Amino acid sequence: MHKPLILKALAAGSHVLCEKPLGMNFQETKEILEAAQKTKLRHMTAFTYRFVPAMNYIRYLVHNGALGDIRHARFQRLQDWGEGAIGWRQYYEQAGSGELGDMGIHRIDLAEDLLGPIASLCAHTKQWAARDLTKSGEPCPPQDVEDWVAWIAQFENGTTGVFEMGKLTKGFGPRGGHDQAELNGTKASAVYQLHNPHQILFSNRGESYQIRPVPAEFLKSTDSPREPNEGDPLIRFRYDQAWEFMSAILEDRECTPSFYHGMRAQAVADAILEAAASRKWIDVKA
Repeated sequence: MHKPLILKALAAGSHVLCEKPLGMNFQETKEILEAAQKTKLRHMTAFTYRFVPAMNYIRYLVHNGALGDIRHARFQRLQDWGEGAIGWRQYYEQAGSGELGDMGIHRIDLAEDLLGPIASLCAHTKQWAARDLTKSGEPCPPQDVEDWVAWIAQFENGTTGVFEMGKLTKGFGPRGGHDQAELNGTKASAVYQLHNPHQILFSNRGESYQIRPVPAEFLKSTDSPREPNEGDPLIRFRYDQAWEFMSAILEDRECTPSFYHGMRAQAVADAILEAAASRKWIDVKA
């Protein structure tokens, strides 16, 4: 559904910020990226969780070598949405996939932002619920996409990643779900938890995890006008995505994340679906 709208916006001379997933499959996202690159317009994929303060800080720790070489990484997004209909998200023709395209693709982007490209993977998916009744009890076409997906990934840098996403899964956060990433390095380990956006868990080798507040310089994007300690921290960080988009336009530079990152995440997502269908390890093609 995104492609025709994006092409119309580009043809009209508009910069584009598009929700994830960027397209229905890798080929479509590649065509979208190529169309955008033929213009001088700014393009951005809405991988919102890149802007969580705790993720800003962990990115800094990883890229500056504070954790050492990352050996293992685990990413989870667990939620329990119940078994009723959830609209367009449950139909392949509208969404391209289920939990993978809804929540999994965010974690693909986070993982590659932290650790670099995923080279190969194996995967499994499950559809548990029919979702053939609306909230009001009216019948509707049943869902035809997955409620749950998990994959093991081998990164080009040698890191092994384990991922799990579910819409019928209980988490440890105060709202009944959780979004968590744990990275184990040769020097130290760190944990990101969305429900604690202004802190991480940190541990040197041989020690227990301790809470570490996110330093002030990572609580918001550079020069962002928002006040990090005002409002709901689970909402406010999202404004930095809009700030990045507008800043890139004004500064005439590439957005981060751009349509390239949307295409890259879709390449991994396509490999996950292929791996689950074939029950084989699959190399990521892009």
